[in-house]
Amino acid sequence: MNFIRMSCLLLALFVTGIAGCSQSKQATPQESSPQGSQQVQTGNTDNPGPATPKSTVTLNYTLTVDGEVVDASEGKEPLELTLGSGQIMPAFEKAVAGLKAGDKKSFTLTAEEGFGARIPEQVQRVPRSQLPKDMTPESGMVVQAKSPEGQVRNVTILEVKDDVVVMDFNHPLAGKSLNFDVEVLEVK
Repeated sequence: MNFIRMSCLLLALFVTGIAGCSQSKQATPQESSPQGSQQVQTGNTDNPGPATPKSTVTLNYTLTVDGEVVDASEGKEPLELTLGSGQIMPAFEKAVAGLKAGDKKSFTLTAEEGFGARIPEQVQRVPRSQLPKDMTPESGMVVQAKSPEGQVRNVTILEVKDDVVVMDFNHPLAGKSLNFDVEVLEVK
């Protein structure tokens, strides 16, 4: 599941084209605020006036898709990320903005807010001769492919034929709603 955690929560490779969500400016916490009462700030610079500071947020999460848990921080280190730095989907940032340490929230991101719609043209027939010689492709196998720009993405093999392999270059969660349960542990 490490692939899902990295690609779903930390990589923005597959969410290009999704417009950033605008955030309403929130008051900056006072220096004298006790730790834990700080609110999550997204580091929004779109609004006129001074930019809000970025928050580094540590949280536990569970990601459910179609009723199945596909990733969770349980049994792992909590997730730490700096909001407003492009580490995560803008809609996720919007959903956790304003939360404080100890807050829990459940929310759903639409396919468009998550990994986008499935694109039929991303399912391609690849000649077996283009695969590594030592690879034995199997239906359902997830392999890594490098784009001409050097980006690495996971690709799912859908079908193996004598001379071609049918591969799906869509993100595995493309076209799916993402259901998150989060608990904010710390806001810095």
